[in-house]
Amino acid sequence: MGLRSLLLVAAIVAVIWIVARLRKGRDQPPARAARVGSMVRCAHCGLHLPSDEAVSNRAGQHFCSSEHRDLGPRDDPEA
Repeated sequence: MGLRSLLLVAAIVAVIWIVARLRKGRDQPPARAARVGSMVRCAHCGLHLPSDEAVSNRAGQHFCSSEHRDLGPRDDPEA
């Protein structure tokens, strides 16, 4: 095997390696964007959750679920 053949094989391997690296980076799913929003506290259990996931009652109080909304606010949510 001559020097020219060895250089040709090395160049082919390098091209394959570079193409594989480029494809690997492109196939990865995009990173999730961080949600920016306000957090609210459940008036029943005290759980903090994003405001867009909270359930509210007519008085404007926030709850983590419709079950807690139906149970209503507790006097001491830390308990």
